[in-house]
Amino acid sequence: MKKTIAMLVAVFLLLLTMCACSNNESEEAVSPAPETTPEQIVEESVQPETNDFVVVVGEPEEEPVQAEDIQPSAEPEVPVEEPEEEPVEPPHEHIGVGITVTYKDEPADIGCMFYENGRIYISRSEIEEATGKTPNGEEAYLPEIDGCISMADISLQYDISMSCDAVNKVIKLYDAKPVEYRGTAGETKGYIRLEDVMADGAYNDGVYYYDATYSSYNLEKFRSMGEYLSSRGHKFYIAWIPVYVDPTRGVVNNVIENECLYNADFIYSLDWLRIHGGSIVLHGYTHQQFDTISSVGNEFGGDTEYTVEQMGERMDKAIEMAKILGYEHDIFEFPHYALIESSRALAEEKFDVIYQYGPAVSAQIETVERDGKTVRYVPTPPDYVYSAYDTTIWDRLEYAHNNGQLMSLFFHPTIDFNYCGMRTEDGVHYWTYDEENGFLPRILDTIEGFGDGYAFSHLD
Repeated sequence: MKKTIAMLVAVFLLLLTMCACSNNESEEAVSPAPETTPEQIVEESVQPETNDFVVVVGEPEEEPVQAEDIQPSAEPEVPVEEPEEEPVEPPHEHIGVGITVTYKDEPADIGCMFYENGRIYISRSEIEEATGKTPNGEEAYLPEIDGCISMADISLQYDISMSCDAVNKVIKLYDAKPVEYRGTAGETKGYIRLEDVMADGAYNDGVYYYDATYSSYNLEKFRSMGEYLSSRGHKFYIAWIPVYVDPTRGVVNNVIENECLYNADFIYSLDWLRIHGGSIVLHGYTHQQFDTISSVGNEFGGDTEYTVEQMGERMDKAIEMAKILGYEHDIFEFPHYALIESSRALAEEKFDVIYQYGPAVSAQIETVERDGKTVRYVPTPPDYVYSAYDTTIWDRLEYAHNNGQLMSLFFHPTIDFNYCGMRTEDGVHYWTYDEENGFLPRILDTIEGFGDGYAFSHLD
């Protein structure tokens, strides 16, 4: 009987609680009390009806839940879509970690360097801080990029002589020695072409090739020839082979695509010679075919391995490389002068000047018309210096002058590399030229002595 009464009291208290919740002004429902067994029920005194709290019956006893603590459910958050950001052009990949710069053989704190189309650009402000120099007022050769300037502009605008160690990846900066301008050139126009200039000093992965004809050391001598010609008032042409190929070593060296210090040094050399009066002649694309090495094989002659379409593509690729580097691309020379009628037609279509004998084999500049276009052929009657032991070149130069032939020849710079030297004294880096034995100085002496004298020049 007592158990029955106790159960009725518990039910009554539960009903009172439910009524209190239903009268509560809060719109939130309270969860029902957990189920209890008769043994868990304890008698509670009946409290007056109130909205202040809720009575929970059973074990364990809990703190009463205040009505004001019961908050309505929060609305679910709706995710806000962020606007898509515009893609950002990645900055230049800096190469300061891989290449060291020194000034007067002391480490220079240069961290901002990057490649751009094969050239190396270096921070202008860091160059000034490392050398203590300010611009000398010379007009820039190339536009500045992100506060960085080309190797050629470092030399040009800060009177810096630059030497590259492609083996140890070091760019060495020194003070430059001013070159005395002698201005010995005459008045009659002549033409000279520095022949078979090629970047043969790098493997495809940029590793330096020690036995290169145009090694880093010889590139310095090559640059000195440009300065020497300029100092005597002469201009010149550079017969450049754009892509060097050596099948025996598996090398296909494109100086724009194969980014390495050697190739940057090679481009710097072409830039420096152009600053000092040089102008580019495209000497084929690779100057080779089949398994021959560049400068040894032909490319567009009777034994060519290429179709007419392929020959046209190769000429176009050479033009495109010159355009990317900002070089002249209107003069072409067939490798070893070897051509066929189809390759001649292609060259006359794509170029304004072909630097070799024309169809009439004239000893003067020859003009031809093709499809309404005028093309000039520039011959080389005295030919070239055959070797370092050639003694016939002097008679051939004299014969050309005495017989009214065009004073035009080509010359391989490699012949005079042994007569050029590089020296460093008290932080000043400069070149020397053995004028008594070097062929180029003696050629200039010879042509300057004919009549009113000749001046190697550019075509009008």
